Amino acid sequence: MNLHHTDKISQWEKTDPNDWNFFQKIAARTNGVVTPGNVISLAGLALVMSGIREIDRGKTLRGISKVGVGRICDVLDGMAAEVTKTKSPLGEAIDAVIDKIEVAMAYPVLKNQGLVPEPILRKFRNQQLGNAGLTAIAKIRKLEIHPQKEGKLSMAELWVSTGLYCLSKAIEETEPVVSEILDTTANEVAASSIELGNKATYGYLFDACGVKETVNKIYAT
Repeated sequence: MNLHHTDKISQWEKTDPNDWNFFQKIAARTNGVVTPGNVISLAGLALVMSGIREIDRGKTLRGISKVGVGRICDVLDGMAAEVTKTKSPLGEAIDAVIDKIEVAMAYPVLKNQGLVPEPILRKFRNQQLGNAGLTAIAKIRKLEIHPQKEGKLSMAELWVSTGLYCLSKAIEETEPVVSEILDTTANEVAASSIELGNKATYGYLFDACGVKETVNKIYAT
């Protein structure tokens, strides 16, 4: 899995300017704002926002399709940053913030439409709020913190289960048997997402408390 992991220095800053590729030159000139990864991340956000609006208007299948493509961008942005060697602290932050924005926008729509079981939806919400809070604490304490593999996998499964729940609701009257299978699968994926999310929360807690930083200092001495 390609994550926007980087240290405090952007990739192009570690390279001689004479050796910069086309994308690194643009990134350097725009202070890391214009990079392939950031463009893909923002395109994904736009698609997810549009899909959520479609779902809110009752056009569930069309909305699911847009959200699905938008979430694929969450995989492609990291790949693009890796291939073009344009990973940066700004790109990492944009990727993480977009994840939180999308979940925050989806929650009230999914709740109002009754598309996802409320206990599961509540667990998703609480996990995201907790992780966001721990990240904020780490930032305030000026501690290094990065998105974790478990967190990204949990987020991916969150959206997969959400899509399955929405699809189940969309066809429950015409295809009740298939709808029931989708619900069962969605429950299993949601449970896995919550478990992975809990592991990610423990990791963020360690980062926010400075445990990882302390351990690294011990091993460095």
